[in-house]
Parts: sequence; C-alpha cells; structure tokens
Amino acid sequence: KLSLNLGFRYEYNGPYTEAHDRIANLDVANGFTGATVVLPGQSGFPSSLLHPDRNDFAPRIGIAWRPFKNTVVRTGYGINYNLAQYANIIQNFAFQPPFATTATNVASAGVPLSLANGFPAVPPGLVTNNYGIDPNYRLGYVQIWNLDIQRTLPHGFLLNVDYNGSKGTRLDTE
Repeated sequence: KLSLNLGFRYEYNGPYTEAHDRIANLDVANGFTGATVVLPGQSGFPSSLLHPDRNDFAPRIGIAWRPFKNTVVRTGYGINYNLAQYANIIQNFAFQPPFATTATNVASAGVPLSLANGFPAVPPGLVTNNYGIDPNYRLGYVQIWNLDIQRTLPHGFLLNVDYNGSKGTRLDTE
C-alpha cells in the first residue's frame, strides 16, 4: 500500500579552466565605480577565475500510496542544479581582451560603416571587456515537486489529477 523512495545526490562540477590560462574576468569595484581585468592566478583568483561551488546537494523523495483498491496517490520532490552554466562562463571569459578583440561599431546615414572606420583604435589602458562574473558565483538550482492522484474508473477509463510545481533560485539571466 505504501512505497517510499529516498535518494541523496551530490553534484560537483567545478568551474572550467583553459589549458594556457587564456581567460579573463572583471574585478568590479564596490558600487560599480570601476573594473579591472584579472587573469588566472592573479590577485588571489584561482585558475578558473571562479571559486568552486562545493555545496550542490540534491535530495530526492518519492512516495506512492494506495489508499483504496482503484486509487493511487503519488508525490515527489527533488533539486536539480544548472551544471551546464560553467560552459557558458568559460566561453565568455575566453572571448574578450586581452585574448580576443571586441569593438562596438555604430553607423548612421551620415557616417556609414566601412573598412576605413570599422576597426576603431582603443586607447591604451581602456578596459573594453564586456563580461564579468562574481568570483564567488554559485550555481542556480530548481526545486521541483509533484502530486498525482490516479483513479481507475469503470469501462477501462483512467482519471488523473496532477499538480506540478517548481521554484528557481539564483537563476542566470543570460
């Protein structure tokens, strides 16, 4: 009449590194008053430029109960982490100065974009990086839960009444 399924999962997927340390992050000052480019191993930053998140515990629980002959109630809960986000982060770290060149070009009817003005000079010392992330970044996660009541009816019919819910925490906006 009653089944209980318990699980406990630990998910660790550390931040990625680049074989030759060709990644860059931004160290942003308090109040966003300035930013400095940081490289692996610089200023106390690890080789991934992110401190690993080692707290990704993902419990699971499932319950199935048959209170009457033709009725079953099922419920469950679990936590899932967004482990794929580290791939997006390392790609953004690799595609910015000093290992890649970025530029914003604005054209208008009066000044059309051409090869002559398509590659503007960058003044020395100007930070042109456009991607930065907190070195203490923590992976986002989703809590999911469900409740299902299933009843066998006459003539081979089956009635299901379900509720599914989820709540995201620390989700990224990219």
